[in-house]
Amino acid sequence: MQSQNHGLRFDGIEESVTINFKSGINLSDNYTVEAWIFADNWKALSWQGSIFTNDGQDPDRGFAFRCGENGKLSFVMSADNQWNEAVSPAIMNSKQWHHVAATVDNGSITLDIDGQVSGSATYEGTVTPSEGAFTIGESTGFPGRVFEGVIDEVRVWNVARTASEIADNKTTSFTGFEAGLVAYLPMNEGSGDIAINLSDDGCSG
Repeated sequence: MQSQNHGLRFDGIEESVTINFKSGINLSDNYTVEAWIFADNWKALSWQGSIFTNDGQDPDRGFAFRCGENGKLSFVMSADNQWNEAVSPAIMNSKQWHHVAATVDNGSITLDIDGQVSGSATYEGTVTPSEGAFTIGESTGFPGRVFEGVIDEVRVWNVARTASEIADNKTTSFTGFEAGLVAYLPMNEGSGDIAINLSDDGCSG
């Protein structure tokens, strides 16, 4: 497995990318978040290595896509101000590229690793969105939950992608204007301090 072109390395201490809140990216009952990750080291617990987040607290709201604990993938989202989590087994390796995705679809959460369904959960209630910033590499609402390694090809869809759509397109380069693709950061800049969002360059990282 490999990612595409460049990627953005995070030191696992304090580095992150912030994307200002935009209502068009705000997510509800149907969405998919995906990325390529290369972990230099796993954090001790599955919720400590943040990939892409929009989580907040008091009350609990938003979501967090994260990893850790010897290669587990985790996704947590809030419904009726209560966290609901899906966690995979510890099947990812450090120092190896993995494609990861999480899909929320009207009461269900599904995790995909390298094109294979690898975890699931269900939830009840109304999704509790957050109007905080979106963050790559660290938790938005819980500072210190940081990723150590490289993150690439971050994509956010406001539709629930099927397992076959995720698997068939994990190495596809998009334009950013595909139907349902509300944020796309391919991390191909190679230098500088801006990560361009090809779906909306006015809402970049």
